[in-house]
Amino acid sequence: MKKVIDINILGYKLSISTDKDERYVEELTSYLNGKLREIKQDNKTITNMDQLILTSLTIADEMLIMRRELENTKGKVKELDLLLDEKLGHIQG
Repeated sequence: MKKVIDINILGYKLSISTDKDERYVEELTSYLNGKLREIKQDNKTITNMDQLILTSLTIADEMLIMRRELENTKGKVKELDLLLDEKLGHIQG
């Protein structure tokens, strides 16, 4: 069931409707605000819009790196699974 949760990003208060747990939304908000602070530290005179864009790019970069790592890990697991099946076949056969 959707519920309305109030969040604050860069001093902007928003009410969002979501099925997500409130604690999870708070964790997301905290993560985003932390990333925004990091960008602001490195660029003291940055506008809020530029700060949001750079933060979005940073988070998108992290996500794509993690996706690639996950795909590589899945590939390695498949290889190991095939190798294990082969070894078990030799033992049982």
